[in-house]
Amino acid sequence: MNNLTTAPGIVGPFAGLDVPWLLQMRAEVRGDHPFLIWAPFDAPARKWSYGEFHERVGALAAGLARRGIRPGEYVLIHLDNCIEAMLAWFACVELGAIAVTTNTRSAAAEIEYFAGHCGAVAAITQPAYAELVAANCKGLRWIAVISHDAGVPAQAPPHGDSFEKLFADSAERPRRPADPFAPCSVQYTSGTTSRPKAVLWTHANALWGAKVNGASGPACLGRAPDLSAAVPYQCAGLFHAGLAVGRGHLRHSAAVFGQPVLACGAGT
Repeated sequence: MNNLTTAPGIVGPFAGLDVPWLLQMRAEVRGDHPFLIWAPFDAPARKWSYGEFHERVGALAAGLARRGIRPGEYVLIHLDNCIEAMLAWFACVELGAIAVTTNTRSAAAEIEYFAGHCGAVAAITQPAYAELVAANCKGLRWIAVISHDAGVPAQAPPHGDSFEKLFADSAERPRRPADPFAPCSVQYTSGTTSRPKAVLWTHANALWGAKVNGASGPACLGRAPDLSAAVPYQCAGLFHAGLAVGRGHLRHSAAVFGQPVLACGAGT
């Protein structure tokens, strides 16, 4: 999967911008404002402000770099809907690694194909899927496992490291020039008629999709379209499409819709 380039002299609408820029901008402008509400069905809801989320993304990006993840490398994110899925996606994107979100209903052969096809070097998953990932993704350097299954506490599996131990100091978050045409993330198609196809998004693709969603979502609630809504709203759609629906849900906050009205999870 090669990096995309634009024709000389062509200036796109997101020149000089990328996904980390947008998250940082929102953290600076509305740092204390609620960004996400993680509301698992079997545990109390937890609010995340823009500032807090941005800080944790930086800490995780720094930790991924410390664990040897480099820009351009692929990281498998095999998680039900949860806050860790959002943190992992943003952290990979900030580092310059490519987040590969996979459907948690995938069979063993599908997981093996996804990891092998993209050349994933690491994986982030949850206890329920740790053995599946470890057994079928042979090229991984390491696996990190969160502490729960969609909000339900679970025993640590024998395979993988603790996800929480990946975090480092956010002051050491990786810095790189913004490139809207750099690869951002990968999703695989369902493979209904043939092998699943890898769909590669650039940062510009993510920002454009987010801008379109931001223009339709807030507008329908009587609010002016706002690019500031872009990444949060777009990412919910991304994970809803790429991951099996979990037992918890992620709700977007007043920063986007005025009230937490969008949920991504079972029963919504």
